[in-house]
Amino acid sequence: MGVEESKIGTTPGVTGLKSPDTKGGIPGDVSNVSPAVPKTYTQEEVDNLTRHAASSERGRVQVEIDVLKRDLQSKDDEISDINSEITKLEDKIEGLANDDPTKFEAVKELKAAREERNQLKSDRRSLGNERQQLADEFRPDREARFEGSVFQIAGEYEGGDHVKLKALCTKFEKTAEADIRDLAETLWAKKGITQAVSPPSVTPFPGITVGGSDNLEGLSRKDLYQKAYSKT
Repeated sequence: MGVEESKIGTTPGVTGLKSPDTKGGIPGDVSNVSPAVPKTYTQEEVDNLTRHAASSERGRVQVEIDVLKRDLQSKDDEISDINSEITKLEDKIEGLANDDPTKFEAVKELKAAREERNQLKSDRRSLGNERQQLADEFRPDREARFEGSVFQIAGEYEGGDHVKLKALCTKFEKTAEADIRDLAETLWAKKGITQAVSPPSVTPFPGITVGGSDNLEGLSRKDLYQKAYSKT
């Protein structure tokens, strides 16, 4: 039996199914698809993404450091406990006669306890080294952020001196942005804000201080910081 010849525009052997329209050798429904346009980013978006990535990495490292700190404390507690156990065993052995059958067992326990203590100390050293390595890895980043915060905050105040502010922050071990700002506010007035100047209070001269030391009684927090800076 022969195959019926199909008409133009239909698929051979299948009635009612049209061949796809073509245009230049490309199916019509494909030729009209626009190519994908790659997404572009502004410099601000790139900077934000970079800062976010750095912040996320700092957060990850800080979590690891906190976990190591907790583990170190746990090792310290274990070492303290084993030290107490060793002391008790040593006292027990000292009070036993050489022919006492329990003395041999006590000596074995003491040896095992000392070996356990040595292992705990070794584990603690490893944890301490790992924590120090993480801290050293991000120290330049922390220092750069600290100096950047000091410079920025000092610029927000009239007469702000970032060198002086950094010296005070270092002296009083202030590295958080809020603490840096607190120090700056004790030294200078915020730009664009007019502060009322109060007349200076007159304090009677108290006489010679003990040992020739400075008399700090009645000094404001600003004066204390100023005096501390003058000695750095």
